[in-house]
Amino acid sequence: DRVGYLFSSSYLADVLREQGRWDEAEELYTGALCIRERLDPGSGGVAVALNNLGNVAYRRGDLATAAVRYRRAVEIKRLQAPDSPALARSLLQGGGGGRYGFAKFSSIHGFVLL
Repeated sequence: DRVGYLFSSSYLADVLREQGRWDEAEELYTGALCIRERLDPGSGGVAVALNNLGNVAYRRGDLATAAVRYRRAVEIKRLQAPDSPALARSLLQGGGGGRYGFAKFSSIHGFVLL
């Protein structure tokens, strides 16, 4: 079944990513993204798949691609739960452990996209 495949392939892709096997991990994450987009476009699962692909691009050093993927994931999270702590963390951290955040916090305006 597709849901079982998604979980299994995502877990395997996580392992491959940690082993530095970027091409194999990316292939599995891309397959998971395609299925998730067909089954439930704009869902949290799509955001997770995009985030995983962003992580692969980031680990490869492709910051431009990582930023595109992270931003798409953030936009989905924003539409689903604009006030969630998870969205706040994603905005502040972006990729790269906080070095490439997509927002800053303003006590007057709340989160402001960079």
